[in-house]
Amino acid sequence: MAFSLSKLVSAVFNGAPTPELTEKYTAQITALISLYICAVAVFLVWLYIRAVKKRSDLTEERRLFYVWIAWSSIYAILMIMAFVFYFLFSVS
Repeated sequence: MAFSLSKLVSAVFNGAPTPELTEKYTAQITALISLYICAVAVFLVWLYIRAVKKRSDLTEERRLFYVWIAWSSIYAILMIMAFVFYFLFSVS
């Protein structure tokens, strides 16, 4: 069964016809919530990068280190999002 947002929304409001479909739809809803949380986390890390770049009390090396850590966090979050996308579209 491929991912279908219309079927998922219909199941949320009308109920799924079988327990197996209920389990699949629950997994899909969980994946969508996880994607939303990851997107918010990427946005917050991006805001952190902007704030660190504007700080003047840090040495250049420390500023670059903080920015490097933040970019690696974004990369890790994007990898989690890629796995969730893979899970979302491969649920069968």
